Amino acid sequence: DMSFDTAKKCIDNIFENIPNEYDDIEISFIGGEPLLKFELIKSVVEYTNQKYADYNYFFFASTNGTVLTEEMKEWFSTYKDIFTLGLSFDGIKKVQDYNRSNSFDDIDVSFFINNWPKQGIKMTLSEFSLEYLAESIKYLHSIGINNIIGVNLFEGNFDWNQEKYIQLLVPQLKELVDFYVENDDLHLNQMFNKKIDIL
Repeated sequence: DMSFDTAKKCIDNIFENIPNEYDDIEISFIGGEPLLKFELIKSVVEYTNQKYADYNYFFFASTNGTVLTEEMKEWFSTYKDIFTLGLSFDGIKKVQDYNRSNSFDDIDVSFFINNWPKQGIKMTLSEFSLEYLAESIKYLHSIGINNIIGVNLFEGNFDWNQEKYIQLLVPQLKELVDFYVENDDLHLNQMFNKKIDIL
């Protein structure tokens, strides 16, 4: 949350201090839920477009999609070439509803796929959703999401080191390995996108 004057100062600071080696600038709106400040986002984009039109820049915000209105959809569709709206979405209905307050039926996933087909989604795991990990990832791919760019834990929700979670996770990963071997045109989700030297 910030005033428009503060936001303008942030934008000016970004563009007045760009290192020479930077070709593109990404301006990200971070929440909570950034779309609760939709009017501020619109004002910042308009201000940047007017004052810094000669620069290469784009905007990004990640949303859970629950407050996205028709007015917002129209605006983001208009600016989709310079503004990417990413979706946080956790998979099958029972998982999404458990993790995110019964919101599965409220999310227009096709809006995100149609406007930003290469963007992918961010997915969050809870203790409940762990046993549905493979099913959820396969579901997301089945509805047209080619890229799952983050599989994250609810902060403090559970400890990966506990044996019971490892026992739940291993068969899920094995199922996903088989799935990705059979569907090698898909981007590997973030859980498999590791370099061997890191492992």
